[in-house]
Amino acid sequence: MGVNAAQEAGGNTPAFPLTLDEQVTLGYASLPQRTPRAYIGASIVGDPCEALLALSLRGFPDDPPAGRQLRIFRDGHRIEDDVLFDLRLAGIPVQAVDPATGEQWEWKLYGGHVVSHADGKVEWEERLRVLEVKSMNKDRARRAESKGVRVSDPKYYAQMQFLMGMSGIPSCLFVVYCKDNSRYNPAEVVEFDPFFYAALLAKVERALSNEAVRLGATPEAWTCELCFKRSSCWTPPAIAPDCAKCADAVPVVDGDRQWWCNRHDREAVKPCEAWTLYRPRNRT
Repeated sequence: MGVNAAQEAGGNTPAFPLTLDEQVTLGYASLPQRTPRAYIGASIVGDPCEALLALSLRGFPDDPPAGRQLRIFRDGHRIEDDVLFDLRLAGIPVQAVDPATGEQWEWKLYGGHVVSHADGKVEWEERLRVLEVKSMNKDRARRAESKGVRVSDPKYYAQMQFLMGMSGIPSCLFVVYCKDNSRYNPAEVVEFDPFFYAALLAKVERALSNEAVRLGATPEAWTCELCFKRSSCWTPPAIAPDCAKCADAVPVVDGDRQWWCNRHDREAVKPCEAWTLYRPRNRT
């Protein structure tokens, strides 16, 4: 049965010709939704919106990514594996996983509510460094090469500073692979900046203490348009009561991913009748 005939029979999708891209996107829509992370990760600490950090900490739902976005994520993960292969082929010592766990390198802070994952550790110019790999299109790769990552991609720079701060390794090797022409940028070494890291920690602590403020004044603000927590921030869906999503709960920073109820002054393990949905603060 052709695509159009199937659509007409089912009555769930428009009965007109779809492009291949649209057909593939429909296929991706049938995949199970990913469970949102319930911690603050290094990849988002550089975002200027504190509300994003707070909503991620509490495990609020993500807006479903389009099929194209999912393919971009998939290809990015695949390219990272290919880059690690290339580095080893070039004789560069790379440790992609923690030998103690067999998993990706991971560091935690604040009772496990803040987590960083690195692409690996690498020996570069006789120093052990954190490894961060990114794939980019040609224009973005050229900008990163000419201006340096701190200027070209501030969120990536913040991610690396956070990785260095949490791991205790004071240097990071930034490797950029161009998807358009398979070219590598010259490797960029980023050194640890303790003052920059302290500013990131201060932002994280505001999210941990329920003081996070939205960057945008309305859902239509340009800062909110592409945020994957946009709906949870402004028009949250029906959410089953969960202590981590309660306005009275705060994370236990010396525990193991635990929460504390300020209303009842006890560990938050089961929602009560006073459960109230957490909301980030508005700009003043």
